Amino acid sequence: MKIAIYSHPTSSYGILVIVNHIIEMGRLRDIECRHITSLGDALKEEIVIPYGLLETIEMINMKYNHPISLLIDVISIGAWNKLCWYTRVGHIFHRDYIYTFLHFLKWQRLDKIVSKEVANIVLVSDYDGDYLKQFNRNVNIFVCRNGALKPSVKPHVPSDKVRMGILSSWSSVGAYEENNWFIRKYFLRYAKKNPNIELVVAGRGVFIEKLRGLPNVKVLGEVVDLADFFCNIDLFIAPNPKGCGILNRCLDAFAYKVPVVGHKNAFSGFGYMKDSYIPFEGYEQFVAAIEKLKNDTTLKQQLVSNASETIEKYNNWDCNIGILLDQLKEIVSKK
Repeated sequence: MKIAIYSHPTSSYGILVIVNHIIEMGRLRDIECRHITSLGDALKEEIVIPYGLLETIEMINMKYNHPISLLIDVISIGAWNKLCWYTRVGHIFHRDYIYTFLHFLKWQRLDKIVSKEVANIVLVSDYDGDYLKQFNRNVNIFVCRNGALKPSVKPHVPSDKVRMGILSSWSSVGAYEENNWFIRKYFLRYAKKNPNIELVVAGRGVFIEKLRGLPNVKVLGEVVDLADFFCNIDLFIAPNPKGCGILNRCLDAFAYKVPVVGHKNAFSGFGYMKDSYIPFEGYEQFVAAIEKLKNDTTLKQQLVSNASETIEKYNNWDCNIGILLDQLKEIVSKK
């Protein structure tokens, strides 16, 4: 069997890491897999599998054979969740609020089309699958969770401050505002009464520069070695309110053995994890989580231990991609 995974040209780590693992695991199952960025490059004997919403829509419009789609995330539910949260906290006077509303209208229409036109859809989250089935109960959903890193963890560097960390892309208005709402409305408010707190922000993109000069905020920018970031923070913060897919940055924090606190939607893809992080929904819950972790070393150790054990079991790249490829062979054999 020969497979061509089709995506538009990209340098996205999140996309390429999945594609590359499919190619590697395919070799072990006598499946020839390769990555193409144009449908014109597909061979007649190949089964072309689209990666992403727009690529899937493109193949549908071209009447291309599409037995399965690597949809991965249901973008419309993420846009809706983000829009609702921005409205709830009054974070509305910025471009991303309008963009998110318009994107929701667009993405939901396209998600509905895909759910009705493609019989088999691969997602990384059960939460996304439950949402998509509202449009078509008969669609087959295959959940293939993202794998976790197996990094070399550096010893924790002590500090006289309590250091929270945010790791994110800062290359677009949307990515910036998904973190900015938390910094402006929660962190700065908390820091006024707790001067011994520090927020360490890291990641690639020009919008991170907007945070320089904020009180109690330390801007690192792009980090070459994630181990250097995680060993220099005490808590990892996941403010993303979208609630779709799986946040790789949370997986990284779990793998680097750092306690994780975040908006409840940031954990929508982690329904299989128990007692591995602390979610919040509202300022008072955020404060309660931070105060509890500041003074409870045992709780921090327990969260880290639970998270490490769970991702070892459920977020194994080889196992998850292997199961996906076995399912794919079964689907193709029925054609």
